Amino acid sequence: MTDETPTARIKRIEVVGLFGLYNHVIDLKLEDRVTILHGPNGVGKTTLLQLIYNFVHGRFDQIVGVHFEELRLTTTDGLCLSARAFATIDGKRPKRERPVKRKLEISATRAGQPLGESTTISFTDRPDPYGVAARLFTRSLSHRPNGLEPPLPSERWYEIDYTRSPLLDHIKVLRAQLITADRLVRPIVEAGDDDEVPDPTGPAIWQHAAVLKQRIAEDWIQYGEVSQHLDRTYPSRLLLGLPADYTMATLKPRMEQIENRRNALRDIGLIDEQIVPFDPNSLDRLPAAQLGVMGLYVQDTEKKLATLDPLAQRLSVLLRIVNARFRNKSVLANPQHGLIVLTHEGHPLPLDALSSGEQHQIILLHDLLFRMPPGTLVLIDEPELSLHVLWQERVLPDLLEIVNLAGIDILLATHSPEIIGDRTDLTVALSSKVAHAQLSEA
Repeated sequence: MTDETPTARIKRIEVVGLFGLYNHVIDLKLEDRVTILHGPNGVGKTTLLQLIYNFVHGRFDQIVGVHFEELRLTTTDGLCLSARAFATIDGKRPKRERPVKRKLEISATRAGQPLGESTTISFTDRPDPYGVAARLFTRSLSHRPNGLEPPLPSERWYEIDYTRSPLLDHIKVLRAQLITADRLVRPIVEAGDDDEVPDPTGPAIWQHAAVLKQRIAEDWIQYGEVSQHLDRTYPSRLLLGLPADYTMATLKPRMEQIENRRNALRDIGLIDEQIVPFDPNSLDRLPAAQLGVMGLYVQDTEKKLATLDPLAQRLSVLLRIVNARFRNKSVLANPQHGLIVLTHEGHPLPLDALSSGEQHQIILLHDLLFRMPPGTLVLIDEPELSLHVLWQERVLPDLLEIVNLAGIDILLATHSPEIIGDRTDLTVALSSKVAHAQLSEA
């Protein structure tokens, strides 16, 4: 997961002719970083989230089968990306054998000025009722790491033809990820393309624990590398001269902070061994001539612990939220397993023995805190699934805390009034009113 944050954020999403019926305009709540979509069933909330995700990832084969006229994304720096859909049918053949020619016209402007000529991607949709010829011909886009995967045998198959255009490179500046409603069973393949999941066929909760285990291992490796460098160079730095600005008044608070940080790492499960407590008041007996030696130790220890701070901060948020919800059990981080659950008697409990609501909570929080690069627009479908009403009321406050820590934006679709609560200012209603007006100007 890269930490490079895009300079621009998606600020407006517009779709015309969705299902041949609806026009929707969504202005994202950029200040609070959370936007809530609501509306009647059938107006396209889930479909819209999928359209956005597939467009940003260049999954044009997934877009072309959706009935819409135009999708447009506008960013805070004036970039506007558009996908217009067209379809024609060869009426000369028998109805069952008629191929459908579908086209997507991709265009980009900045501050109203075109960025090169538009590019057209053509799809020939051919009947294949027996699934014999189900296949996908494509040349993968460079910004889609896994390429376009062949579909399962079905009644149709696509041939795709397009000319590679520099225009498509503008899509790469956007970042979006989708957390679907089937997140308990969906394998990890999207947000973390670099994630190595030991058992991609196992329950989703196991996969998330495995990814977290990998992240913990990577951070401990970094901690070890920093520690080795500092320990190896300690004698030479000691001989070169000690810090001269240390006094007892500055040294004791910093030692207290170090002890607190170590205890916090132990409390969330990142440190297994028992910590030998250090009493900062014992520094009162330290000879003044040795203050510099202790000061150098404090300096080095702070640098070592700093390598674990981002991980510990996010883990603390995840564990605080879930442990405030769960009854008669507790969740801890664990270097060997990623996450472990203990019963109220201290016995281990398999992760997949948790209730569906508890698993939903862990998976959603883990995705947001550990698998979304800064600058990502995270699209969440129905975060209220399997959650008790009291838990639903805590979803929005938790998200508002997380978005600032992780540096992400969230667009969520929900039917739950409990999630919205009194924050109607964050909502955008998708109307069921049939409309045929053209897109408004950005």
